[in-house]
Amino acid sequence: MIAYTTTASTTTNLKAVLAATKTTNDLQVTVMFHDVLRQIRPDDNPLQTGPQYSLLTTINVEVEICAAPATGVNRFIDSIHINNNDTVAATVTVFLDDGTNRILVKKTLQVGQSLIYSVAGGWQIV
Repeated sequence: MIAYTTTASTTTNLKAVLAATKTTNDLQVTVMFHDVLRQIRPDDNPLQTGPQYSLLTTINVEVEICAAPATGVNRFIDSIHINNNDTVAATVTVFLDDGTNRILVKKTLQVGQSLIYSVAGGWQIV
């Protein structure tokens, strides 16, 4: 499970970066998440749910694929879907950034492949 929070002193974002600039088409990213207040059990009353959409286009440019939650809120990532719509293979790195980059996964996607994360299945290329 991917979970992160924001404190008064630390903001954490979920980001992704390409190893090389796109050739023709952006890589599309969709992230589904839910937020829970810290004093509530994670199974109770999600505070916010939603998709966040992003595009990966350029080498070494970190793209925020899911923003930091409000202070005092835990953000739980339900799924991530990164689709290589480009005309060449693309290497994608997904990481948590809280001032340091904690890499979650780094994979090369062939044309038409997707990198998918789910709570039940972990990371998969399809």
